Amino acid sequence: MSIFQQDNPFNDFMSHIGDMALANVAWSVCSLPIVTIGASTQALFEVARAIDDCDDDHVLKRFWAAFTRRFGTNLVTGIIFLAFYGLVGFDMWYTSSRSAGNGDINAVNYGICAAIGISARCARHTCCPWHHAATVR
Repeated sequence: MSIFQQDNPFNDFMSHIGDMALANVAWSVCSLPIVTIGASTQALFEVARAIDDCDDDHVLKRFWAAFTRRFGTNLVTGIIFLAFYGLVGFDMWYTSSRSAGNGDINAVNYGICAAIGISARCARHTCCPWHHAATVR
């Protein structure tokens, strides 16, 4: 097999790398408004799964179709979770500014807020099955 043939392993590998890079650029552009990060991540997972299955024709078309498929639902849940994480961040800022001299209380507060944030992230996949279903084979 010659290096100049179209179907050699090196060209296949580099094609997969290029397709993933293109999908990641599309994810970055579509995630610029932070509330659309859920929809763009779901679309990226769908495209990555298609690339892994060697069904990588028209990466941008597949990404856009996956991005717009459940955009409204992803947008609403993204706004809800963004507001929740904003509230957790405000809580961390407020309690650390009120107890500036006591590092132990701040450490406990950060641990509790991190646990709540991780629980909310896990609850998103439990309570919103349309997010989890897009990432499962």
